[in-house]
Amino acid sequence: MIKLRYIFWIAIFVVFVSCSSNNKTTDTYSKTLGNTQDKILFLKKYFQLRTEVEDAEFHIVYQDNSTGILAGPSDWSYKIALKVHPDSIDKWQLDGTIPNKFFEAEDWADIITDKAIWNLDTLLERNVLICEHGYTLIEGRNIILSFNWQPFQSDIPY
Repeated sequence: MIKLRYIFWIAIFVVFVSCSSNNKTTDTYSKTLGNTQDKILFLKKYFQLRTEVEDAEFHIVYQDNSTGILAGPSDWSYKIALKVHPDSIDKWQLDGTIPNKFFEAEDWADIITDKAIWNLDTLLERNVLICEHGYTLIEGRNIILSFNWQPFQSDIPY
C-alpha cells in the first residue's frame, strides 16, 4: 500500500511539472498571424533583434526540449525576412560584408506573401551582401534575410 501511495504522488508531480511549464515549441509561418504588429511580436519571443523592424516574414520551427522530467537542448530552424528602417541599416552592418553570389529569390518564396512589397526577384548581385554573422543584407531595400537549419545555438546573430 505504501508503494502505491508513492507511485501516486510521483505521477501527480510529473503531471504537474509537465503541465505547468512554459513550453515555446512552435512550427509557425508568419502568414498565419495576420497583421505586421502580430508578426513582429511573435518574432520577438524567439529573437533579440538589433533594431526595430518595419515588417517581417518568417517560418520558425522550435522544439523546446527544456521542459519536462529530463530537460535537454532545444532544436530549431528558421527562415526570416526583415524590413528595417533606412536609419538603422548600419547597425546590421557591424561586421564586414561580401557579395552573395548564391542568392536565389525563389528560396524565399515560401515565406514571402506579398512579392510586390518585398520585390526580391529584381535584385542585382551587387546589392546582395553577406554579413559576417551569416545573414544577407539587401542594400537599397533595407531587407535582412537569415536562415538556420542547425540544432539550437545560444549565440543568435541578432
